[in-house]
Amino acid sequence: MRPTLELDDIHLLADRIWDSMFGAGLEPLDNEAPSEDPRFLTGCVQLTGAWEGAAVVRCSYTLAAQLASTMFGIEELAMEEVSDTVGELANLTAGAVQALMPSPSELSPPSVVEGKDYKLILPRCSVMNQAHFRFHNEPFNIAVFEANVDQLYDHSTPQYLSDGSD
Repeated sequence: MRPTLELDDIHLLADRIWDSMFGAGLEPLDNEAPSEDPRFLTGCVQLTGAWEGAAVVRCSYTLAAQLASTMFGIEELAMEEVSDTVGELANLTAGAVQALMPSPSELSPPSVVEGKDYKLILPRCSVMNQAHFRFHNEPFNIAVFEANVDQLYDHSTPQYLSDGSD
């Protein structure tokens, strides 16, 4: 039987992370919230083992900088500290997802992408579930990708799946 991850599961894990890190919860939304900041950061941590997939978090640079300021306790931040914050949130999210999936599994180090116009592609994966939130009037999104196990070793026809923004 394939494991499932319900929207409520994502809301619960996000609330636990946010409450422990920032002392406040996220506002759940039906769709991605807009941001006046054109720059976004995406953090990704892959899970390998009994269950294969990835946890992805995405937020505006404005929100990432606010979160980094809270985490580091300083106002003036380098891009590296902002990026580290998004990577840590991806890592915490992946760890919470890992606890809900078949074990054993291992987490990769986080990868973080920053920019205005980019697309995250996770070959041979599909979106298992995703949730949209708002915090300090800025968007924050979590997507959990599941590896299509029957395609992991079939290199004849690569399939590139993303968040469907095409």
